[in-house]
Amino acid sequence: MGDIYGRKRIFQYGLIIFTISSLLSDFTPSGEMFFIIRIFQATGNAMIFANLNAMISSVFPENQREKAFGLTSMGVLVRILN
Repeated sequence: MGDIYGRKRIFQYGLIIFTISSLLSDFTPSGEMFFIIRIFQATGNAMIFANLNAMISSVFPENQREKAFGLTSMGVLVRILN
């Protein structure tokens, strides 16, 4: 999708979908509604992370990509471990 519609656009839509669904998940009245909102959240998350590596590889030169991928992965892992 990023190659067809633009990586930046898909990344931005993913951020919007993820943020809105994260906020809505706090106010769900039932488990079923929470599950449905989590599906939207996962979709936004996929839109973000599927384009992230492609965007990094297109911006950084070959000799600096390892560092950029490492820093991105480290940021994600720090968030998961907390």
